Amino acid sequence: MDTKIVKYNPSFLNDQELIESFVVRQSSLELLMDVVRENTHENNQHLLVIGPRGSGKTTLLRRVIAEIRQTPELDAVLFPLPFGEESYEVASAGEFWLEAIHHMSELTGDSSWIKAHAELLQEPDDKRLQQRCLARLMDFADKCGKRLLLVVENLNLMLGEQLEDHDAWSLRNTLMHESRLMLLGSATNHFDAINDQNQAMFELFRVIEISRLTVQECQKVWNRVAGHPITEEQARAIQILTGGNPRLLTILSVFGANRSFCSLMDDLSLLVDEHTDYFKSNIESLPTMERKVFACLASLWEDSLSCDVAKASRMTTNKVSAQLNRLVKRGAVKVVSEKSGKKRYQLAERLYNIYYLMRRGQNSGRVQAVVHFMRQFYGQERLHEAVEMIAREACGMKEGERHELFQAIRMVYDCPEARGMQDRLRESLPQAFLELSDIPDNVKLIFAPGMDDFEDEVLSLSREIEKMISDERWKEAEKAMRKVMELIPEFAKGWASLGVLLTDELDQPEEGVICFRKVVELDSDNARGWGVLGETLVNKLDQSKEGESCLRRAVELDSDDARVWGALGDILANKLDQPKEGESCLRRASKLDPNEVQVWSTLGHVLVSKLDQPEEGATCLRRASELDPNNVQVWGRLGSVLANKLGQLEEGVKCLRKVVELEPDNILGWRVLGSFLAYKLDQPEEGVNCFRKVIELDPNDTISWIALGNVLADNLGQPEEGASCLYKAVELDPDNALSWRLLGEAFVYNLDKSEEGVACLRKVVELDSDNANAWSLLGYILIFNLGECEEGYECLRRTAAIDPDLLDKSYLLDKIRTGTVSIATIEDILNCTGRPGGLLNAVACSLMDAESYEDLETIEKWARESVEKIGDKGHCHGTLAKILALRGKVSESLSHASIVLEHPEIVNIDIQEATDILTTAAALGHAQESLDILLASPSLSVLEPVAAGLKQYLGLDVQAPQEVREIGEDIVKRIEHWKEWHADRN
Repeated sequence: MDTKIVKYNPSFLNDQELIESFVVRQSSLELLMDVVRENTHENNQHLLVIGPRGSGKTTLLRRVIAEIRQTPELDAVLFPLPFGEESYEVASAGEFWLEAIHHMSELTGDSSWIKAHAELLQEPDDKRLQQRCLARLMDFADKCGKRLLLVVENLNLMLGEQLEDHDAWSLRNTLMHESRLMLLGSATNHFDAINDQNQAMFELFRVIEISRLTVQECQKVWNRVAGHPITEEQARAIQILTGGNPRLLTILSVFGANRSFCSLMDDLSLLVDEHTDYFKSNIESLPTMERKVFACLASLWEDSLSCDVAKASRMTTNKVSAQLNRLVKRGAVKVVSEKSGKKRYQLAERLYNIYYLMRRGQNSGRVQAVVHFMRQFYGQERLHEAVEMIAREACGMKEGERHELFQAIRMVYDCPEARGMQDRLRESLPQAFLELSDIPDNVKLIFAPGMDDFEDEVLSLSREIEKMISDERWKEAEKAMRKVMELIPEFAKGWASLGVLLTDELDQPEEGVICFRKVVELDSDNARGWGVLGETLVNKLDQSKEGESCLRRAVELDSDDARVWGALGDILANKLDQPKEGESCLRRASKLDPNEVQVWSTLGHVLVSKLDQPEEGATCLRRASELDPNNVQVWGRLGSVLANKLGQLEEGVKCLRKVVELEPDNILGWRVLGSFLAYKLDQPEEGVNCFRKVIELDPNDTISWIALGNVLADNLGQPEEGASCLYKAVELDPDNALSWRLLGEAFVYNLDKSEEGVACLRKVVELDSDNANAWSLLGYILIFNLGECEEGYECLRRTAAIDPDLLDKSYLLDKIRTGTVSIATIEDILNCTGRPGGLLNAVACSLMDAESYEDLETIEKWARESVEKIGDKGHCHGTLAKILALRGKVSESLSHASIVLEHPEIVNIDIQEATDILTTAAALGHAQESLDILLASPSLSVLEPVAAGLKQYLGLDVQAPQEVREIGEDIVKRIEHWKEWHADRN
């Protein structure tokens, strides 16, 4: 056999070899040659051959070149100049002609062409490049007295993607008006550049489409490559397997018809390995979602409805139908039947089914692939020969080695082609096979008495089930399926189908799990069975540990199943608290199938929520959103991480808007969007609209009533309506402590209804006795608003007992700042709460803010006690420093001030306090010391105007911007103010 033909790259064949191997496409060749011969006028007819990848375009174009070279009268007037199969370097008209120069130098080997190409590469101006290249080519044509035939492949890429419009028009102009040039091109499909009347190449070419090979042409190619003939029936099978694609046919032709099953399986595996790049590149050239649907259809083999593909791909039927229609237009998928408006689909080139099964499965997948090949190759009439061959081969093997052959016989027996001919299949089994001791029960069943009636009943039930499922009559389908399983209890595939029906359509996961357990009991090497069992145990029955064990078994059997790796990673990370191992599994899944949306989504979620890697998590979620722009869960997760973890609020909200745009009835989406708008982006009106939308969708959504009431009362100044919403919340859920607390706060803060507020807060602590914030606010209202001091103090004691750090100080501090609280009352509150350091400092600080300086001695005592209890935290030292300065204790004040100035972040929060400390010290004669402390501190950048003011007060030179010097003048006035204040006090 000629290895050049087997390897089948026409570029490696010489002219004579190419002519000898060219056994089909004769009519297309003659049509092309007729046009080539007729091109003797001023305007040449340019040619474009269109056909799918692998259809023989390259061979046909190379055959034209060979014909010209072998025909003296054509060779005398034409000089073929073939480009490479890809011309990725061509991005302009000038570079097109530069590419011609390059191939001329390659073809001739002439040093002058090589030198010319090197010089032209340096030409920066594309127009001059075009002129210089054309001049060189036309000079060559004139000298040899021949027209140049430019043979350029993949013009759909060059003209459709690589060249700009002006370059295409320039190229057209040259080809239209230069009689010494003719273009023979190829393309994989029709494209806009030739179809659109507004584009440059419209009607420039005569288009010749090459169709898939006929049965007779398949026979010719097989005979030429394999070296032996095949029958018309076998050729028809080969045509179906390859879709009449010459390249796939040539690949397949290395097989003979009389191989043993095991050698055929080995050879098919070798074929897939050797040609993986070809199969893979064709699949990967499809857009993402089309690729996923193509792969799922490849795994199914049988003619499939769109709903079947939808289940396999975990997509909606509508989405799958749209993708299938696109694949049909591409020629990658075909409609094989249509009944009652329901189409059945199949891959146009069935060899891709075999490739996919071989690549996806390690054991059963390989067996299934070979069985499918044999079904197609032998056909129904000779299927018994395949069974006999497998059985005789099994007889020659040792016990324990026949598992795959038993599996194959059962698969053949169950296939659609075997219907009605089971007797003939049984008769083909040799007696020695029937006497084997290790035949499994599901194969023994074939020989059981009364199988004919039994088979008719099963066939009838199968047809009924198919109709029931198509009509979504789930309960009837279940009943019929159970009848089948009574008849064929060893039918693993039937148990799997019943399990899916029970789990997905009838919400009976416990029953479904029983079926899936039966699958793996019957076929312990069924990777898919273990995977579905594991996923169901985890996702439906919350049995994570056993589910994990099943999924690990699945990946042992099929280490290339991205879906199972993804499910295992999800369980480990989110159910079993093993995020690192879960991440590893998910990353493996993403490598096996880079287009699996759920894997990227889950990986992103794990990185964010479990591993605290929000940036990388966001990257994964962005990838998922690119793969499936309509995935609501992905947009929700991405929006949350952007807004909550990465501080990208605007972009996060855009993602959340996408959620409700895609799914207008998504209650959670509207609620989360409303929260971000109201609380994060300070857009309360729009937030309110979101909460109202939730309530419109679900009037009983307590959370949204709470949020709506809170925003109306606190943010939009509509306390009555806000309280009304909160009333609705407590009506819907009387045991919701948050609703009662917010309603109580609305009464107290917004409506000045203390008694109603107290009643609500009492309800809060009744429902949640450890709610420190509610106890605290209740205590303050009783003390200040209702004069019930003893009970109020008891509430504050209760708060301190729960957690003194949870004391709600805001109400008390507001009262202090308005000057309505006496020192004695404050002392009582401090005593009943255990005098926590934070409260002591807050009280002293609030009195300073209120400029309540009557009892500085007591306030100083509280501030000192705060420092003792809190320690070196800067904020309490600032409070004490200010009080000491006001009391004239300047040296001690500056000592505490220096501690504060070591914390610029604290100083930045209350610049006025630091300013008062330093200016008061300056007023009492310590200006230079204040300046020195400030200049030596990290807070100088925050207090630069204060430093300028101190320098001005001391008469020093100030090197600062004008605006800083102006503020410094105000600092000087502040120092003078404190001078007067102390003078008045004394």
